[in-house]
Amino acid sequence: MLNWLGGTACPNPKRLKELCAKIGWRYQELFQGESLADEVFEEEYLDFAKLTQRYLRLAPRDPLEAWGHIPLAGALVHVDLAASGFECRTVTDYHFGTRIKFERSKQVVLQVHVIYGRGLVISWLDEQGLTRETRELSEASLRIIKANLRTVAGL
Repeated sequence: MLNWLGGTACPNPKRLKELCAKIGWRYQELFQGESLADEVFEEEYLDFAKLTQRYLRLAPRDPLEAWGHIPLAGALVHVDLAASGFECRTVTDYHFGTRIKFERSKQVVLQVHVIYGRGLVISWLDEQGLTRETRELSEASLRIIKANLRTVAGL
């Protein structure tokens, strides 16, 4: 335990359970509950399809909470694009829609927004701000958009 507290060693899960039992800590409450809560959060909020489902369920009952899913989805798209090497800037507008602009191209803007009854979508806007294409927001559509950004827009 001294090595663990001193930062020179870390117990494996079996040893950690034994240490908790000796000290009187509840292993399940301390370690498993938090990781399960993290997994549930990731499943519910960091998956585009489930985020869309939650939006559609909430929209009739609690429109304000449902609208909160739109900038969250935009932030997730931004993080995904940035992690893929795209230099971009994200702005959330007064309708909670999120526009993603690219540093090296003024001709392409992405917009994450909602279409009533359909759910969260992502649109490719041209240099005049006109919608060229709209897709359901999903991992698959984001992969297609990233490929198009590389080929069509040269990003």
